Amino acid sequence: MIPLFTSDYSIGRSILKIDGPPDGPDTILDIAKENSLKEVYLVEDSMIGFLESFKIFSSNNIPLRYGVRFKYCNDAKSDNKSDSEYKVIIFALNDDGCKSLYKIYSDAHSMYGGYLDSSILSPYKSDNLIILHPFYNSYIYNNMFYFKNCIHEEVGIKEFYSIEENNLPFDSLIKANLTGKSVIKCKTILYKNREDADAYQVYRMACNRSFSKSMSLSSPSLDHFASREFCWESYLEANNGIAV
Repeated sequence: MIPLFTSDYSIGRSILKIDGPPDGPDTILDIAKENSLKEVYLVEDSMIGFLESFKIFSSNNIPLRYGVRFKYCNDAKSDNKSDSEYKVIIFALNDDGCKSLYKIYSDAHSMYGGYLDSSILSPYKSDNLIILHPFYNSYIYNNMFYFKNCIHEEVGIKEFYSIEENNLPFDSLIKANLTGKSVIKCKTILYKNREDADAYQVYRMACNRSFSKSMSLSSPSLDHFASREFCWESYLEANNGIAV
C-alpha cells in the first residue's frame, strides 16, 4: 500500500507541513524519518512547494516522488469545462519527468485556466511520467455519482488507478467499477492521527470559500466529510504496522 501525502502547500487540502520545528505542527518529514520510509509520495495541487520539498527530502536522503493533481476535462478550450471535469495525478519519475511536469503545469495554467485534456497532454508522451487516477474525483467517480460525461482517452503515458478503503459508504461501489484496471492500493494522508480530524475539519471550513456563520463542527457543510481514516495512523493499521 502506497501512502499518498499532501502538505499544506495545497491550500485547504491538508494540515501536514513538509518540515518544521520539533514543537510545531506534524510534518511529513518527521513521519518519514520516524517510520524509516524508503521514499515519499507527495501529491500537491501545484508546483509551488516542489523545490523546498525536493531540497528537504534530498538532504535527508529520502527519495521524493512528486505528483501534481490536475483538473482534467474532455476539452480544455470549451466554455463548459465543468460539465466533464475530473482529476488526474501526474507523477514525475526522474529529473526529466520533473522538467516535463513543470511544462505541463505551465501549459495548463498559462493557457487553459488550469485544465488539461488529452490533446494538451499527448505531446508529453513519455516513460518519465505516470498518471494515477485518484480513487475519489476520478472520471469514473464523477460519471458514477454526478452523472457527468467524462471521456478519458489514453495519451501514451502509463496509467494506474488508485484503490482505497476509508470506511466511506461508496468505497465498495467505486471498487466494483475498477475491475480490469491496473490498480494500486493507496492511502490518502492529510493528517497524522484520527484525533487530528477535528483540527483538519476546522481548517477545511476556514479555507472554504463559501464559509458562513452557519458552519460548525456538527454541521460543517463539507461534502462527504464522514471519515477519520485519511491519516497515517489508519495507514499503519491497514498495513499491519509496516511502513513501506
